[in-house]
Amino acid sequence: MNLQSDSKEESPPKRLHYLLTSSGTNPKEYNYILGEKSVKDKFSYMALIKLLNNKDRIDKAIILVTEEAKKELQINKEDLPNVEVKTIDVPIGTETDEVKKILSDIANNIPQNCDLTIDITNGPRHFPFLLFTSSLYVQTFKDVKIKNIFYSFIKGETSKFVDLNPLLIMVNLFYAVSMFRESKNSSELYNILSNNIIKNNKIKNLIEKMNEFDIAFNSGLTLSIGDYAKSFVTQFNEIDSSSNDELFKYISIPLIKELMEYVSNSIEPYKIEETINTHSEKWIKDYPLSSYELDRQKKIIDSYIESKHYNNAIQFIREWVISRCIFSYPQEDWGKNWLSLDKRKKIENLLGSLTWRLQKNNLSGEKKELAEIWDKITKIRNTVAHNEMNVNNDPFEPDKIKKLWEDIKNKDNVRGNDFWDPSIQGGSKKLLVTSLGLSNGLLYSAIKLLQPDICIIITSKEAKRSLDEILKKSEYVKPYKVIELKDPFTGYDEIQNIIKEIKELKNSNEIFQSFEESDEIIFNLTGGTTTMQILVDMLYNIATKKLSKKTERVVIIDKREMAKQREDPYVIGEMIKYNDFIRDD
Repeated sequence: MNLQSDSKEESPPKRLHYLLTSSGTNPKEYNYILGEKSVKDKFSYMALIKLLNNKDRIDKAIILVTEEAKKELQINKEDLPNVEVKTIDVPIGTETDEVKKILSDIANNIPQNCDLTIDITNGPRHFPFLLFTSSLYVQTFKDVKIKNIFYSFIKGETSKFVDLNPLLIMVNLFYAVSMFRESKNSSELYNILSNNIIKNNKIKNLIEKMNEFDIAFNSGLTLSIGDYAKSFVTQFNEIDSSSNDELFKYISIPLIKELMEYVSNSIEPYKIEETINTHSEKWIKDYPLSSYELDRQKKIIDSYIESKHYNNAIQFIREWVISRCIFSYPQEDWGKNWLSLDKRKKIENLLGSLTWRLQKNNLSGEKKELAEIWDKITKIRNTVAHNEMNVNNDPFEPDKIKKLWEDIKNKDNVRGNDFWDPSIQGGSKKLLVTSLGLSNGLLYSAIKLLQPDICIIITSKEAKRSLDEILKKSEYVKPYKVIELKDPFTGYDEIQNIIKEIKELKNSNEIFQSFEESDEIIFNLTGGTTTMQILVDMLYNIATKKLSKKTERVVIIDKREMAKQREDPYVIGEMIKYNDFIRDD
């Protein structure tokens, strides 16, 4: 059974139309004209209500009346059917307190969410300023829509109404431009322009680019900022250079051309390189990193700091430093794939490694300076990015961001690319980290297959007895270091102490020294006890995550039967790279 409701969706209540005006002295009858219509009356507001009634009816009139004007006030309610009239006794307004009272009376008598027409024809000479100022207040705080501001010019026996609403638009426009100048926020500017545009696709597209720029800028979208800035500037220049200046008549605002030129000049420094074709779907992926791009981003960060967009500023500074390091990194082609997550993560890890070394007092010179920069960025960024939701956050101080950014820019201007290289150059050695249990063949195979320049061998007192034989069989005569566990089965406290000593980053620590001397470290995950293998994995984490070394994990497999392995352990087995072993096909 279908159930149908007889109820209809209620339409929103009609917005009431108010007239705000003041009454003067010595009223005289004129022939008031509005458009093609005219009416005779002694009071401008009475004439205006009559002239508007057919097209835009007034629901309620609020009339300010001074003591002197009240003597001559005449309201014929028969001439104003269905119009509620309210008079407000006000002082002449020659004292500050009187001005405040008039403004307060106006604000208190204009309700929320209404339409408002203002007539500034009559009353003391300074009253038009009070009415105009009040209109700004109620528009801002009471969601009042100012439909018209009328003033009637007297000429002979006639008085013609002129709409001064463009003055209000200009006031709002000045505020919107001020917002744009101070914070690059163009939302108000966009609203004003889009509400005053006459249908024209070319101008409409130009205004839309302004809105797109505003969204990108406030969202911190680096390349989109540049794309929309370039599009806006290009489209504006095409219109500006056109011989058809009639295009600017499609926006009914005075000085519109000068305004749009100001916007264009303001955002032009942020535009991406002219040669980039943004119509391609892959343009961001293929966008090259260059000196121009780094300088362009600097200007955006400057603007964020000037406009107090501190969240965007510190996030952007962090990404800028990563990009700058990619640009300098000697092992990478900085012109390509600088936006790839893998490349940016690699640089981030290298910077994190510098910070870790900094905390252990293991850095000096330019590397120490770069680490200090990254450490400050990380602390400020964490405070802002996590909305202070961490008791360990440093206090947020905008001056720290300003000072940090000035220091970064100064270093970028003075120092060369070497300063921004985050890598700690080790030696050219290949290091093998492996455990040794009672199976001699695993270490033998690892040495034969990898041909390391140095070995770190984790073993026990019992297994160590076979070490000399294994090294001799594998013909290994290069340096090696032995970590002998007293308890190879349950010595977890023992391996924790080993890791703690390494983390102190003391050059006297042989394991740390071996890591530093190597540019490639391979960790063999097979052989030995579970405790030994845990230690191998912990060393892998230090080398990879803390020291940002080039690392790889492998497993060694001997597919022969166990009896044959015991009978002849010195047969080279098969090596499988860990990443290949766990790959998801």
